Amino acid sequence: MEDESGGPYWEVNLGRKDSLYASQEDSNDIMPSPRANASSLIDLFTKFNLSVEDLVALSSSHSIGKARCFSIVFRLYNQSGSGKPDPAIDPHYRMELDKLCPLGGDENVTDDLDATPTISDNQYIKDLVAGRGLINSDETYIHTRKQGNGHRVYPARSGKTVEWSISQEY
Repeated sequence: MEDESGGPYWEVNLGRKDSLYASQEDSNDIMPSPRANASSLIDLFTKFNLSVEDLVALSSSHSIGKARCFSIVFRLYNQSGSGKPDPAIDPHYRMELDKLCPLGGDENVTDDLDATPTISDNQYIKDLVAGRGLINSDETYIHTRKQGNGHRVYPARSGKTVEWSISQEY
């Protein structure tokens, strides 16, 4: 079977193997928040014996998909409780998002995670580098150079492609 996104393909069975019931509270304890910063993401992944490399690889799956305004309005209007927008967002992109997700608007409206939301490519990384990352948990990699625990995650440009570079300083 051919995948239309251009990325890897595998079949996934429906249902859960880890539980007989669904719990929002349990999910909140193990799933990263779209509002998370780099430090909290690294801490969460470490809790499950996952590395920074694993975190970056899994986050790169955001090359495909959409996010709800609910996940981004705080970046537009109250980043880190400041009452101001996230200064890392490209100003033109922020104006587009302000129209799509106005304060007090419908938080179920969705936007693409990158400029090519149905194709598995490196556009997601390019958008992050350009300040057009939709959700904070992705954009935090670009604008947080050094974390208190010694990890730095940042994109490195190589010709026409953009690849992740990971450094651990102890």
